[in-house]
Amino acid sequence: MKPLTFVLALLFVIGCVAFVWGQQPTTQEQPKKSEQVTKQVGVEKTLTSAGEIVSFDSTASTITVKEKSGKSETFKIDPKAIVKKAGKAITLKDLSAGEKIRVGYKAEAGEKVATWISVGVQHEKKVQAPKK
Repeated sequence: MKPLTFVLALLFVIGCVAFVWGQQPTTQEQPKKSEQVTKQVGVEKTLTSAGEIVSFDSTASTITVKEKSGKSETFKIDPKAIVKKAGKAITLKDLSAGEKIRVGYKAEAGEKVATWISVGVQHEKKVQAPKK
């Protein structure tokens, strides 16, 4: 009687493991192309946006960016945000309307909060002429 109980218990465990293993997803969901996602080690996912500065309000710490599609986005700037131009740190006061920028942000409580800003970046890939 004991060997029969052991065999039935073993079959039950094997069946449970097979059931759980079969429930795991086989494919990973890909992020949408419209939302560029940058993964950083030990940090939340950061979304990015690129365009031209329309306005900057230093009092409210907000910046409005017009994307290539014509859509305007307003970002609240995190006090710890990193702002760089040509690889060098600059202050928010150095920003001006018309400059091309890329913004890294996270969504918090319905707001887009900028965590980094890169000024003067190329938004379109340049095609090099073939060498002759």
